[in-house]
Amino acid sequence: MRNRKIPYRSKTGLLFGLICLVLGGCAPTQDTAVLQLDDPVDLNTTVGQLVQFIQYNAVPVRGFGVVAGLNGTGSSECPPALRAELEKYIRQQLPKTRGLNPGRFLDSDETAVVEINGTIPALARKGQTFDLQVLPLSRTQTTSLDGGYLYTAPLKERSIFLRYDQYAKTFAVAHGQLFRNLLDDEKSSAWYLLGGGYVQNEVQLSMALQKPNFTAANAIRNRINERFGNGVARAVSSAEIRLTIPPRFQHQQIRFLQMVQRLYLSQDPSQRGRHIETLVRQLAHEENKEAAEWGLEAIGKAT
Repeated sequence: MRNRKIPYRSKTGLLFGLICLVLGGCAPTQDTAVLQLDDPVDLNTTVGQLVQFIQYNAVPVRGFGVVAGLNGTGSSECPPALRAELEKYIRQQLPKTRGLNPGRFLDSDETAVVEINGTIPALARKGQTFDLQVLPLSRTQTTSLDGGYLYTAPLKERSIFLRYDQYAKTFAVAHGQLFRNLLDDEKSSAWYLLGGGYVQNEVQLSMALQKPNFTAANAIRNRINERFGNGVARAVSSAEIRLTIPPRFQHQQIRFLQMVQRLYLSQDPSQRGRHIETLVRQLAHEENKEAAEWGLEAIGKAT
């Protein structure tokens, strides 16, 4: 059977159709208009009007560990799944030359498996310490943790730590001598690690744009870095900017964040003057003068 020739015009039509398919259509659609991310940005506005902070709050954490040094008041009782995880963790932590048997160690009445709870403070720095509460596992024969020492235990984010064998990021570790408040009857049945929690990683501080926009994200990043130093802000996408608190604000973190929120994108001298006049009036007449002070400090001295 002989091949039938396709007319030139038909070939042209097919080629045009293929190009349209590759390019996603010949005419703009409503969906492509929605994906436009580089709209102009009004520079006569503040960072806080365009973003909101995320990953900012304190982080509740939870963990399980082993307390040793008990005077016969511990117990070997422990859920099998948790025991398996603890034995594996002990083997990982011990030097290979140390001949400790994790199973026999947990079986002793000189040790007890415990639950550890606490909260990493908001904007915590790496290495920062915080307090923890330590409790014997319920429905075990452990009678007291007095005199006990908690061996190093990992702490996970409480809201996602649901199973003993679940992989979850370690936010902090806990270890140290236990303390019980005998002067407070309500707290006498719990033990504490005062400053026994150690933050492993900086709490990531990010800002989310209310409307994703590459132009806005870059403008905000550039303005923050101009004001506070290179590398303080990093635009990781059209919707998120990550912040690193400058060393000079490590002990004034809230002040830094308040200044960032009130930082105007515009560097125009005439706009700057009008912003200063507005803030000075607020400082003189409004009750919330602290906000005006932060705004003036965010503008800073003219360069």
